[in-house]
Amino acid sequence: MDTDFIETLQRGIAVVGGIGLLGFCLYLLKTRKGA
Repeated sequence: MDTDFIETLQRGIAVVGGIGLLGFCLYLLKTRKGA
């Protein structure tokens, strides 16, 4: 296994997961305020 590839993959997952989580939190805040 290529360690550089694994590190890049983990970083990509962390970034995508972080953005997804942040977007989800903002979505919840918007729906709560709108209701």
